[in-house]
Amino acid sequence: MAHTPTPEQTVAINHDPERDGALLLSAAAGSGKTSVIALHTARLLTENKCAPEDLIVVTFTDKAAKELQTRIADALVTAKLPNADLVAARMRVSTIHTFCKGLVEDNGGAIEGIPSVFNIIADTEEIKGDAVTQVKERLYNSDMFTQADRD
Repeated sequence: MAHTPTPEQTVAINHDPERDGALLLSAAAGSGKTSVIALHTARLLTENKCAPEDLIVVTFTDKAAKELQTRIADALVTAKLPNADLVAARMRVSTIHTFCKGLVEDNGGAIEGIPSVFNIIADTEEIKGDAVTQVKERLYNSDMFTQADRD
C-alpha cells in the first residue's frame, strides 16, 4: 500500500476472524480495497492464523483476481514470509463465478438435479438463442401444427 491506511482500513487489515467473525469489505472504486485485502490476507498468513488453502479470496473480474494474487504475493514477500511465492500459490484467489463453478463441479453430484457435467452460459445472446430454439421446437412438436405446416 503506497499510502498510510485510514483508520477504517487499519481495522479491516487487523480484523481477527476468530474474534470478529467473517469479514466483508465493500467500498467505492479506488478506495484501497485491493491493498486492504492483500495486507489483511498477508497478516493472516504471516501470523499463522490460517493455512493458505483455508482462505477464499473472491472478487468480480479476472483482472481484479490476478491483481489481488500479485499484491498478496508481494505483501508476503515484504513481510519476509519464508517461501512466500509457494504460500501464495496455494491460495484460492478467483472471481466469484469461478469459485462457485468449482463448488458445483466438486459437489454438484451430491445435489439432486445437478448434473456432473454442465456448461455455464454467460452470453445473454446465447441464452436468448437457446430459449428461442426451445420455444420453436416445442411449438413445432405440439398439436398446433399439422404435418403439412411442418413440411
